[in-house]
Amino acid sequence: MLETVAWVALLLAGSGAQDASRAGPPASPRTQAAQQQRQADAPATGTFRITGRVVNSMTNTPVAGAYVVINAASAMSFSRTVQAGTDGSFVFTQIPAGRYALIARRKGYVEQMYLQHEQFTTAILVGPNLNSENLVFPLAPEGVISGEVTDEAGEPVPSARIFLFREDTTSGGRVKHLNGHQNTNEEGRYRFVSLPIGDYYLAVSAEPWYADYARNFSFRDSSTAQKPGQSNSSLDLVYPITYYPNAIDASGAVPIRVETGGSAQADMRLVPVPALHLRLEMEERDSKMFGQILVSQTILGTYQDRVRASTQESSAEDGDSEQQSGTAIVEIDGLRPGPSVLQVMIFNPRTARQSMRFSKSVPVNPSDGQTLDVRGIAPAGVVSGIVQLEGDASPPAGVRVILRNASTGTGFRQDVDSAGNFSFSSDQIEPGVYEVLAAAPGGLELRSISASGTKVTGRKIEISNESDLRLTLTLARGVNARVKGIVEQGGKPAPGMMVVLVPEDLRDLSEYRRDQSDSDGSFSLNQVSPGKYTVVAVKDWSLEWGKPDVIQGYLAGGTPVEVGGGEERDIRVTAK
Repeated sequence: MLETVAWVALLLAGSGAQDASRAGPPASPRTQAAQQQRQADAPATGTFRITGRVVNSMTNTPVAGAYVVINAASAMSFSRTVQAGTDGSFVFTQIPAGRYALIARRKGYVEQMYLQHEQFTTAILVGPNLNSENLVFPLAPEGVISGEVTDEAGEPVPSARIFLFREDTTSGGRVKHLNGHQNTNEEGRYRFVSLPIGDYYLAVSAEPWYADYARNFSFRDSSTAQKPGQSNSSLDLVYPITYYPNAIDASGAVPIRVETGGSAQADMRLVPVPALHLRLEMEERDSKMFGQILVSQTILGTYQDRVRASTQESSAEDGDSEQQSGTAIVEIDGLRPGPSVLQVMIFNPRTARQSMRFSKSVPVNPSDGQTLDVRGIAPAGVVSGIVQLEGDASPPAGVRVILRNASTGTGFRQDVDSAGNFSFSSDQIEPGVYEVLAAAPGGLELRSISASGTKVTGRKIEISNESDLRLTLTLARGVNARVKGIVEQGGKPAPGMMVVLVPEDLRDLSEYRRDQSDSDGSFSLNQVSPGKYTVVAVKDWSLEWGKPDVIQGYLAGGTPVEVGGGEERDIRVTAK
């Protein structure tokens, strides 16, 4: 459990997933009975202990000197730290009854939470008749990926941007997420450390040392822009985004497997190719308006890498007899090959940018000399609205509206003002389908959504650049349900299991909920929409739980449950 606490713990002590399959042997039944009796003998208002050993997850040998931290789930101000002894043992005494997150760190190991998987952890429950002693905390030795980036002549490429992606199933299927990034040093070398076991991918974005580093994206003042066709063609080169091992297309990217405590050498060679040039046709601007063109490319489907390119605006006087009246021509130089997105923006820099902004995003797979018509830039769409309570009452302070992209999971949030108003702009949000969420104090939850300018499907809306959207969000108490319970295996509580709440419609990822079972086997699935579900518990955290054909095979062994608004259901689930 403790997904929220887990994120706070990550900020305090670093992150890292953990293969906890080698947790070491449990305490003997006699030892466990003695521990439980000692805990039970403590007064109900008294204090307890959390004890255990930190061990190397590969060898099961003690990790001497590891720092172990506990944080209380209900009071984040309660935090204590001890250092493990030479035998890896640690002891926390005078601990009030409650639920605690444990974190361990040691140089040369991945910082992690107890039995951590993704952002989840197994919390330790402390109190009468609960066993919180003789824990075995497996700490994984860190993995390392390092290498050198060179050019076509074998010379090092300094300041190249290296992006490290890790493939996991946090989104329900195997997806590559950005794990970290850094620049190469003067010798063209890089090094990623503290990596947990997993499959990783590398991508490099760089420029030849002789490229024009003074490029910018503005075209209002063209006096300093390079005239198209006047560059030295032999030096008008770019490096395409390159994937390990030396592929210039994402389909050629090969995973780098890092085992627990392992290291991998991944050298990469960049080969320049001719830069591409585009011409954009767009409306002439008012002299008070400022123009900007941003060019980006997507790396492995998740990260937007900004492309350095130069722009210049030309007019009919430059000799283009075919240019239509009222049309401006913008030349873009220094583009890399491959699918790109051009974002054309017009705004008045002397006013609030969001109130006087025009924007248009144009996907393109450029070819040299191509001309694109980007006329018809319309005012950027704005998503605004009001939050109210059931009965039209004003909301309390502290309400926040969240828009989450249904396909990428990217979220945007805005605080609600004292009158209940909120507003997003398309400067922040790309077109697409978004789930609407509301975070509010006092147990308030989103009851309903009404909208003008778009269709509402459940809690989802479609956002485009063409029109403004106006939403009315109604909050109430007792809207969502909670499903909690115990995971068992062999008739005993099973900690560390992945618990998945599966909706009737297996394709609706927005209604799935997950948790990790705690030391007593307990779990809690919150913010559950009314409806029918099946709860399954599995040991395999690499399971692609969001794929209908995969999760379907686990439903027969799950526990069915149906909940209404405001209900709390308590169930038992058998782990598979």
